[in-house]
Amino acid sequence: MERETLSESEGSISSPQNEPDINVSIGITIDSIENVSSIELMSQGSVQVLIRLEHNGIILGESPPIILDNDDEAPTTIYVDYKSIFTIGMNNEISIGAAVSTPILITAMGISNVNDDSVSRSFETSGDFDGKNKGKRTSTLKLKTATEHQGPIILGICNFDIIPLLLGEISMREELLLEIQCDNARASTMPWMILPRIIVSARILDSNTYFPGTKINFMTITVESIYNLPSSLTDDLDYKARTVIYHADKIQENVIFHGGVRTSVPDLEKFKCWQLLAHLEGYAKFTKYKLNDSVTKNVLKDEIDLKLSESEPRVQWNSMQRFWVSQSDSEVILKMIQRYNCWPFFFTASSKLKDASKQKGNESQDTFLVFQCYADVSELLYPGCK
Repeated sequence: MERETLSESEGSISSPQNEPDINVSIGITIDSIENVSSIELMSQGSVQVLIRLEHNGIILGESPPIILDNDDEAPTTIYVDYKSIFTIGMNNEISIGAAVSTPILITAMGISNVNDDSVSRSFETSGDFDGKNKGKRTSTLKLKTATEHQGPIILGICNFDIIPLLLGEISMREELLLEIQCDNARASTMPWMILPRIIVSARILDSNTYFPGTKINFMTITVESIYNLPSSLTDDLDYKARTVIYHADKIQENVIFHGGVRTSVPDLEKFKCWQLLAHLEGYAKFTKYKLNDSVTKNVLKDEIDLKLSESEPRVQWNSMQRFWVSQSDSEVILKMIQRYNCWPFFFTASSKLKDASKQKGNESQDTFLVFQCYADVSELLYPGCK
């Protein structure tokens, strides 16, 4: 289990009550796509490629189609130069909270008329892990069979985190690996150095609107793994981790980490994944932050062998959630830490529903095991500590 501290920039955020909207526009540019030759195309001829930008289930824009020839003489780099605008309401709690907690998804899609035996597949690119309010908060990208006329095929997907801009940077630029569909041996064994990359840049369009009097506080919570498993924790259970976020003007917010997996396979890369994107496959769900091995401490090492080796059976999440907190919320959180020095965590193991249709008539699962612990977070009171 790993904990991260509050981060902030100077100033104070405006109250949303009785004040005009303060919107900040962020210009996002898809500059180019490199290593195009490594993208698995659907046909032997030309293919139309377009780039889609999406945030929290809302489509920000799609680039005009780009013709890509599937031959040896085709260029390895496509210059896209597609621009889109992402607007954040700086005095809107929901808007700024979504900007802090959720990255922008960038999807490369191809369109072809060629008929083949492709299998129809679909997945959701964002939204509730529980499935609640899916119609409002998600958009589904379908990988259609190529027998459908002009059916879009997802060539790759990645995420773009704009938190540097919220913490005071004027502009940023990143090279993002474009995760490709691993339907064959060539794609699954391709070295990361030759994977297709999207070059993305972003900047604050009007810094005078943003920086004066603005303050961004956020808190990141990461749940890694449960070790020393009893024999009752088997592979066929549904594992969830829970904690809370304290607020000044409303009841505490429940935070749930879904998708815990019982495993004994070492995690060699140790990248944290976005909890909101945990249902995606491949690197598209990962953050650019790694787990910090130095955080795990065994203060009872003389009395208890915690068996923290990654070759030991464990229930693993390696999942991160990030939250925006107001100035008043920050004061409440710090007071809670000063008073108790600890942060509560709960872990549940319950039977999985075998038939999804039964869930409508029985919303609750019979939880038969509940674990509770308190993490010592007193170090967060000292500036610079994580």
